[in-house]
Amino acid sequence: ENYRMLFEDSKDAIIIATSQGEIVEINQAFLDLLGYSRGDVSVLKMWDICAEHGQEMNLIKEIFRTGAVRDFELKTKRKDGAVIDCLITAGAKLSPAGKVTGYQGIIRDVTERKKLEMKVLEIGSGERLKIGQELHDNVGQQITGIALKSKSIAKALAKKGLPEAKDVERLTVLANQAINQVRDVAKGLVVVDFK
Repeated sequence: ENYRMLFEDSKDAIIIATSQGEIVEINQAFLDLLGYSRGDVSVLKMWDICAEHGQEMNLIKEIFRTGAVRDFELKTKRKDGAVIDCLITAGAKLSPAGKVTGYQGIIRDVTERKKLEMKVLEIGSGERLKIGQELHDNVGQQITGIALKSKSIAKALAKKGLPEAKDVERLTVLANQAINQVRDVAKGLVVVDFK
């Protein structure tokens, strides 16, 4: 009775299925998550809730390879057709002889978390773009101005035969190196892949 209460009161969806994938037991959180009634579930197989073809086989292969999976990413399909991102922790139920008699798992909805992660990436990308543009448009231009001015000063000093011309020429080289470094950093900040 204590285990039944834990099973039913869990905030995460729990599913128990046969080795052929027939769903034999689910909790209320499962019904709430996927929008089914208990009657609906009686005709479903566990792969019917998978949104992408083939992912159920990947899940089963992983269970056989490792004995169990933890936080396996799975896109599930609600009764209304909506696709949600989930993590599943599951394992095989074995007979005393070691034969698979079924599967049991816990399904956690992470759709909102995924949306927030994408939003954070988008915000981060926007900030990187701003910083990259600032570096390129402002800092890069200022260093370019310094490089041009130091080159002009170096020429003027060289015309007068002053030894400081070499030091100022070195400043021009350093300024040009700094321009290239700023350009590389700015390019690195702007390139982002969300996939």
